[in-house]
Amino acid sequence: MAITAAGVALVAVITHKLLKEEGGNAVGEMIKLRNELKKLCRDGCEEFNELGKLIVYKLSMTTGASPEEAESALKHIAGLTDEELKSEVEEIKGSIEKLEKNIELFRQEVPAGIVTADAKEFAKGRIYPNIKVDSGRLRIRVEDRYYNMVKTGKFNELVNEVRGRLTSDGVVVVVGPKGIGKSTLAAAAAWELLSNSEVGLVARVDVLNEDNKSRFQTLIENYSEELRKVLQTGCSYSTTQCHRVL
Repeated sequence: MAITAAGVALVAVITHKLLKEEGGNAVGEMIKLRNELKKLCRDGCEEFNELGKLIVYKLSMTTGASPEEAESALKHIAGLTDEELKSEVEEIKGSIEKLEKNIELFRQEVPAGIVTADAKEFAKGRIYPNIKVDSGRLRIRVEDRYYNMVKTGKFNELVNEVRGRLTSDGVVVVVGPKGIGKSTLAAAAAWELLSNSEVGLVARVDVLNEDNKSRFQTLIENYSEELRKVLQTGCSYSTTQCHRVL
């Protein structure tokens, strides 16, 4: 299976996550991933065995990509040499660093009444001052103490539903009386997306009037265009040609 544009975008997402979690050892972790994937291949990696297919399905469910796109991404990784993996990681790292610099420039244009945050800033309470992240777990302040946010039962179903609809439709409206937990639900869904590198920034809009509405719309359009340009690259290996647009 030739890698698709969406499949290569998934490779970029996987690499980005490794860069965030492993830092300088991202290449080594990618090589480990490649070695494990090769063990799950059959017939020169024409297809995965049953465990490999489960991993494809898991990646598809986690990222919202189709099973074909997830399979394309993992087969791509399995087929690369150490040098090709190193080159690809460095290429993606360079694109991410360039993008982060441009993001900071764009964020300086955010109008008053609108607060943006990346994963680290969200974890420190920038979007919701009463909610922070400690050791990967959401914690909510009630009076003067923080408590772990437990995602079980119906609440967990709602978080997954909001996350899924945001991924597929782009818009979710949460309504209900004061104190029912709308902000808590929004925070849990936002953190899921941020921590899984499905989004890079979230925004809290406190005031949206005629003045900052148009400027905020321009910011979003510029950000999307810059994201497309920075992560639009071509790559060519002995067995694979691809074009990435994320």
